[in-house]
Amino acid sequence: MSRAWAAILGTGLALCGSAAALRPTNDFQLAEELTRRVDALDLELKGLSTLQASYPGRCSDPALAAERARLVEGLRRRTQTLSDVLKEYFALRERNDFIAIGLAGAALKRRGASADDSVKKVAQLFARKDVGEQVRQFRDSTEKALADDDRAFQDAQETCRRERRRRTAGLALLALAVLLSGGLWLYWKRTINRERGP
Repeated sequence: MSRAWAAILGTGLALCGSAAALRPTNDFQLAEELTRRVDALDLELKGLSTLQASYPGRCSDPALAAERARLVEGLRRRTQTLSDVLKEYFALRERNDFIAIGLAGAALKRRGASADDSVKKVAQLFARKDVGEQVRQFRDSTEKALADDDRAFQDAQETCRRERRRRTAGLALLALAVLLSGGLWLYWKRTINRERGP
């Protein structure tokens, strides 16, 4: 383990010495951008939730599908952008964490700590809830919310189609009843007239 960590620390220090621009700071800027994008996405999700509640009552509204399509398209676009930034964030975090491990490990070595002690103390640096994991969970829940909304919309449309078919069948039965009533009335009228004679 000591040799492996010596190699890691040496590589980390070499990276730090040859590229000062790689200081572990930009990932914090990306974390702030992720937070802003999550807030914007969350606001649109609330709008979708409000629209979803209107599906049963607006299933016959021709404007509903277009309104929903615009909202869902925007959500999918924002979700994809969030995924791209998240991927960039994790790549940067991995690089910066590697550099930070090198720096922390070197500092511990200067204090004369053992290699095993170095491993434990460096591990403590990253035993935290990372914003990237929170954003990843939010992105996954957003994708699930979009899938659930699609099912809710399809269910509402199917319910609406069944209701239209039921109403159409009811109107057809009513029309048939009117025709039968009219036919029976004419038959009764003619029968009465024949019985009365000329």
